[in-house]
Amino acid sequence: MLEINLFNADQPILTSKDDILGRKNFAYNLADTITSYKDKNNIVIGLYGEWGSGKTSLLNLITERINLKTKNSKHKPIIIKFNPWNFSEQNQLITQFFYILSLSLKRKDNSTKIKNIGEKIEDYSQIIEPLSLIPVVGQYSTLAKIFTKLTGSSIKKWGKSKEKTIDDIRDELNKLLCTINRKIIVIIDDIDRLTPIEIRQIFQLVKKLGDFPNTIYILSFDKNVVLKAFEDTFKGFEKEYLEKIIQIPIEIPQISKAEIYKLFFNKLEQIIVDIPEDIFDSNHMSNIFHDGLKYFFNNLRDVNRFTNTLSFNFSLIKGKVNPVDFIAITALQIFLPNIYYHIRDNKELYIESDQSRDNNQLLNEHPNLKEFNDIISTVNNFPHDKLIDFLTRLFPSLGVVFNRINYNYDSFNEKRKKGRICCTEMFDIYFTLTIHKNQITLIEMKSILSKANSYKLFSDSLILITEKEKILYFLDSLGDYTKDKNYIPDENISTIINVLMNLGDTFPEQDFDLFTHSTSMDIFRIIHQLCLRFKDHENRYNLIKNAIEQVKDSIYTIVYAVNILEKQQDKNNPNKDLNSIDEMIVTSEQFELLKLLSLEKIEKWAADGRLLKHRNFVTILFYWKDWAGIDVINQYVKNLIKDKYSLILFITSFLNKSKSYGMSDYTGKENLSINLKSFEEFIDIKLIEPQIRKIYNSKKFEGLSEVQIKAINLFIDTLDGKINYEW
Repeated sequence: MLEINLFNADQPILTSKDDILGRKNFAYNLADTITSYKDKNNIVIGLYGEWGSGKTSLLNLITERINLKTKNSKHKPIIIKFNPWNFSEQNQLITQFFYILSLSLKRKDNSTKIKNIGEKIEDYSQIIEPLSLIPVVGQYSTLAKIFTKLTGSSIKKWGKSKEKTIDDIRDELNKLLCTINRKIIVIIDDIDRLTPIEIRQIFQLVKKLGDFPNTIYILSFDKNVVLKAFEDTFKGFEKEYLEKIIQIPIEIPQISKAEIYKLFFNKLEQIIVDIPEDIFDSNHMSNIFHDGLKYFFNNLRDVNRFTNTLSFNFSLIKGKVNPVDFIAITALQIFLPNIYYHIRDNKELYIESDQSRDNNQLLNEHPNLKEFNDIISTVNNFPHDKLIDFLTRLFPSLGVVFNRINYNYDSFNEKRKKGRICCTEMFDIYFTLTIHKNQITLIEMKSILSKANSYKLFSDSLILITEKEKILYFLDSLGDYTKDKNYIPDENISTIINVLMNLGDTFPEQDFDLFTHSTSMDIFRIIHQLCLRFKDHENRYNLIKNAIEQVKDSIYTIVYAVNILEKQQDKNNPNKDLNSIDEMIVTSEQFELLKLLSLEKIEKWAADGRLLKHRNFVTILFYWKDWAGIDVINQYVKNLIKDKYSLILFITSFLNKSKSYGMSDYTGKENLSINLKSFEEFIDIKLIEPQIRKIYNSKKFEGLSEVQIKAINLFIDTLDGKINYEW
């Protein structure tokens, strides 16, 4: 695989081994023609090509070929590369050109004759050095005209030549150059990056000052840029002047779109090389490419600009988002920034779905259509119909806006599983290049699920992400994978259910309302979906039964799950949960057996004291009372309140939290209260009142927490009517 520098937007290839565009033959043929030129006369070759057409790469291939072909020849050319772009001031161009030329000729490995030529060129350059601005048209100055500008070393050199003109010095230099049997090849690249004045100076340099015998110039530039630079000086005769200087014009063969796309995919492969195939959707990539991505790339520079930015940004976001969507949004960022910023700043327009509109409504104009048309109209260099196709691929809900067929039939969960930009949770990551600290990346998700063939490994993974405060996002996302056998094979289902049942109570509870679920509900949904992978009730029953039997660290997760199973048995239950869990996992007989198992677990937790300390103690008591009867609960509580500290824990567990808001408040104030009626569900208040009053009146709260002291005070104040609490 080719090694490509992805962090240099204009990095040319250096050798033919990097030539993935098939330019070697063209460059080698041109190089062979150059090496076969034996005439002593100076020639100038013009290599014409637009920006981004690969001129520098071709020059490197030409140089490579010349060096290889003449490696052992006594006539090996002397190749000198001069990049005028390195010099900012006009007079530096001439000075530095001759400095580099003389320095190259005076190298140790050159013959004495060539070194002498280098010395003579140095003399020549110092004589013309005072001419900081030499006119493009006209004859050279004579000795008398330039004498007044000579100072320092130039005067010393001038003294050697006495009353000779510059042309006399040139004649001596030319005679020396005619005696050597090696060509001097001068390559001048990036001429089209200069200012118009500097461009004119380069051509004046080649035509007047540096037109030495046995010298071949190869000038690389965009012809249109150079012609425009000639407009002020050669009005109407720009082409004639260029043709007078360039004896051999060479047009770089136009790069086909197929070659550009080949380079694009080659560089893209370097960027996504370690992305698993199941995360990089090649079909989605093909659709994105043909629906618009390919229209961004018109030359090599477009490809280089894109892959340079993509490579850097992708390293920050790899494994966190859908790679194909990120490629697409990066293209918009680079080539169509107006569209990119409109997407970034109008999230609700792109992720909002309007699938409920009927066919009659689709005949009417969508309310957002004008806004989209307005922003698309700002694009001048991209076909608008293809841009709409491209955006609709990225954001399927736009199919409704533009009345286009939506070919993406993935469910919302499937899109989220793939990290698509059109999902609310994923959208912002594409623009911030970072995920929320509580989110799980696609790579992490795959890694965790791959460990579900081992109870310990999977359990350790969930414990770790719980410590990192990522478990709630994991549970929310896990539902996207429950039907996918590639991520969760049948043989791993029991492990996942067992671990979730066992660790469920250790997971934090999330704040939930009408639009979100409790942690326990999320766990049960996952268990429910996994069980439905099996068609028969017996397999489903065994999965849950085995999980309950093996649980050691949770009780509420079991109780909650069995409670939902109970609701499924009652088709007339008005409090039934959402339709997605309506299908019964087990039969009524199997449910009764699971309920008995749950009661055994509750009793065990009650006996060893863990139940009283559970955060969901009161809720579990209600379920226990419903399943075992009030007598069992009364006896348990009577035994419990015999101990003073157990009694305090008992009443503290009945604290209710709420928030109150003032008229001008933005943040609510948290309030604590106690509902005495809740106590009466399990014990007669008269049985515990004397003990609590005794603690309250003694004010001996040593060893008690602030919340426990608050619970004692609230209990008495509510009992005495100081606080009125209505259920």
